Amino acid sequence: MITQETKTDPPIDSADRDYDLAERAILVPATHFMVTNILRANFTQWSPGLTREKYYHYQWWQYSLPWSRRHLSCWAFADGDTVLSSCKLYDMTLRRRGVDYRVAGIGAVFTPEHFRGRGYALKLMKHMMELCKEREYDAVMLNSDIDPAYYEKSGFVQLGHTDFSLRFTDNYVKHAVKDLDRRFSSGRDERCNIRDLSLTDVSTMVRHHARWLARQPYGFVRSDDYWHFKLARERHLHKNSRYAWPKQEIIALNFERHNGGYALFELGKYSIRVLEVIGNEETIQALWAQLLQLAARRGIHKITGWVASAPEELDGVEIADRKWSRPMMAPLRPEVEICTAIRPSPLLELDHY
Repeated sequence: MITQETKTDPPIDSADRDYDLAERAILVPATHFMVTNILRANFTQWSPGLTREKYYHYQWWQYSLPWSRRHLSCWAFADGDTVLSSCKLYDMTLRRRGVDYRVAGIGAVFTPEHFRGRGYALKLMKHMMELCKEREYDAVMLNSDIDPAYYEKSGFVQLGHTDFSLRFTDNYVKHAVKDLDRRFSSGRDERCNIRDLSLTDVSTMVRHHARWLARQPYGFVRSDDYWHFKLARERHLHKNSRYAWPKQEIIALNFERHNGGYALFELGKYSIRVLEVIGNEETIQALWAQLLQLAARRGIHKITGWVASAPEELDGVEIADRKWSRPMMAPLRPEVEICTAIRPSPLLELDHY
């Protein structure tokens, strides 16, 4: 800890103080005391519409979930109990052509306001990269909400970072649905259900996602515990946030069959945000027909989402650069480096951590 100045102490140059802090600081697993101070400092910046008390509960509660206990930790670049910068570390599995790779996901990079502008976050990232190499991860990933050039200094490369949007009228919907049915509905016996997403859907979603992933250039493997972790967080925010936090809904198509699939989405007043559409080619097109019909019934004017879920068979799809949550990767093995050259990125919105 830094000794406070007294009237008899000679003035300490701030540059010298910063140098001393940076020289003494080391990377450590964040203690309960450290995490508590981090949450106090980032509440005003990061609270997703929760009261202070509920924000603290939301963060600590996440660490108690089964998936988190095995795959989530918090790290600090600190001098004693003084945290200069901190982050979360997620243990993920990336699958490419049937081969699994260990990926370290870095999230929630945070520097207290009074320590910003001194390079502490970059020093944290340097130490985190060294830690990941020591632990023999195959790659490190993060999702950047700031200028990606900042993380490029630490060896990260941008993956595909685009959104799609689709604006339409009732006539467009009728034409598009008719066209999809003409090309993809022959001999199809559909059993479709549109409802609020339930945790009881998880096991079936895991199976459909695994089949879909086998046909992709790469993507993240999801277990039942991972799904429960992701969906429980969203349900918690929908219930407790002061914002209009949308609930997640599902279109389950032939859900219990091996060739079935699903679409996850969030419904706004005039828009639908598609989180992912999973299935084989014909199932995906049938799901998009259901999404368009749903939009027409509910008076929706716009559908948006990450480009990996964009409807390839529909006219009028617009692509634009995303300004938030840009996925970035720092490959630590040549076998993973090829992922940085694949466009568009097949990553889905629920892969965001």
